[in-house]
Amino acid sequence: MSKGFFISCAIDYPNANLHMGHLYEKTIADVIARVHRLNGEKVLFTVGSDEHGEKVEKAAHDAGYSPQQYVDNMAMLFRRLFDQSLISYDRFIRTTEKSHVTAAQVFFQSLFDAGDIYPDLYEGWYCVSDETFWTEKDLVEKNGAKLCPNPHCGKPVERVKEESYFFKWSNFQKPLEEWYDHVPANVFPEFRKKEMEQFMKDGLHDISFSRKSLQWGIQVPFNSEHTIYVWGDALVNYLTVCGYPEKYADFWPADIHVVGHDINRFHSLLWPAMLMSAKIPLPKQVLVHGFVNDERGEKMSKSKGNVVDPLLILEKFGIEPIRYYLLREAPLGNDLAFSEKNLIERNNSELADGLGNLVYRVLSMLEKYCNGVIPDIQPDGQILGQASLSAQESYRSYLSHDIQGALVHAWKIVSLGNKSIADSEPWKKMKDGKRDEVEVLLVTEVELLRQLSILIQPVLPTTSDSICAQFGFSTPTFSQLSTTPPSSPRAVKKGSVLFVKRELPAVETK
Repeated sequence: MSKGFFISCAIDYPNANLHMGHLYEKTIADVIARVHRLNGEKVLFTVGSDEHGEKVEKAAHDAGYSPQQYVDNMAMLFRRLFDQSLISYDRFIRTTEKSHVTAAQVFFQSLFDAGDIYPDLYEGWYCVSDETFWTEKDLVEKNGAKLCPNPHCGKPVERVKEESYFFKWSNFQKPLEEWYDHVPANVFPEFRKKEMEQFMKDGLHDISFSRKSLQWGIQVPFNSEHTIYVWGDALVNYLTVCGYPEKYADFWPADIHVVGHDINRFHSLLWPAMLMSAKIPLPKQVLVHGFVNDERGEKMSKSKGNVVDPLLILEKFGIEPIRYYLLREAPLGNDLAFSEKNLIERNNSELADGLGNLVYRVLSMLEKYCNGVIPDIQPDGQILGQASLSAQESYRSYLSHDIQGALVHAWKIVSLGNKSIADSEPWKKMKDGKRDEVEVLLVTEVELLRQLSILIQPVLPTTSDSICAQFGFSTPTFSQLSTTPPSSPRAVKKGSVLFVKRELPAVETK
């Protein structure tokens, strides 16, 4: 039996409020998962929450909850966001689950048994917020304070001195370099891969892999005084969801890990080294996306007052215009400057005036000129030929993770459909008694919409379903792009308007 397609997102820290990055990452992964389902593949798509560590313990204390109560509440909030956002995940994994605790301990033991875990004394700098150990030369100094060098963190680091178990990351320098040389797209996009290659040039150093001062975590299996370092715990979730340590080859190795660029090195260098030690196959690809910043390109933060609450933005605009905007606005891998103005403009011009208008016009003309029945007549082969080229380009773009490009090519078909109606002027042809020409046009337009119902399904699944229901199309699959179903007269069912136009925000004047 062939292996299923496994795609995961980074599991989220439940120590802070929801933000647009949560929605952005899951939407990217959701589209890729839907693409592979449309190809007829068996898919495992996972999300979850990373529930151990010092910063979670501190957030729970500050909120007046026990750590378990706190992570229970946050897990429900994450699921609420994902469910409202049409994220079609198959499993929500929590690192406090018994199955994961067992998996993390078995995995840690395997690293120890391989000789890649050893006891020593750790003395150095640790960022609680970033859950990262830093060397002196990495730190940023500002006003006499030592700060985390991650530009999206920048918080003060702590000096830590305690007994620890270390992972021999340095042992895997050469094997990792060989993996990077021999697997072209192991980290995608290419510029994110080059960042990791640059990081390796400084040499990989052994990393502290347990904490003695922290109780809120998974115990080291052979020393109950220590808890496993949060990354030694969290990364194992990708094996847990596949059934590790029992039968897990149905979906492992992972086809794609989708992560933000701030945790790229943990997924693209540390995790593969851990898997090498455990003699487990490496993931096929780590797909690295950018951040969602404010409209000026600045990091969102409470202190700046520029945070966008994803639940509030969903309530205001609805999920599908937001999904479209997030994936159409910026190439995958780059940071995205979130702008309500740009969101509204894309909603109005590309969704409402573009796709929505095309669907409404075709349905209205079928009702007016054909009694609501799609005629049994051959479509215009020249127009369909143009559409087919764009459809295949859109499909190829999806397969190469160029979701923005997939939408650009799909909207060429939208433009073709609207232009064909404008150029043909069917209302004049009906007056001139050229019914046959109008029927050919309408059947052609229906075929364009059938192709569009397939191409938009990964990004706009509800809209795709609505188009299929109104025109009587079968459940979309990508295999249908290369075939034109035989024409047969059938009634259409005109539904409500697909997209509502929005008012642009008023321009402030001095």
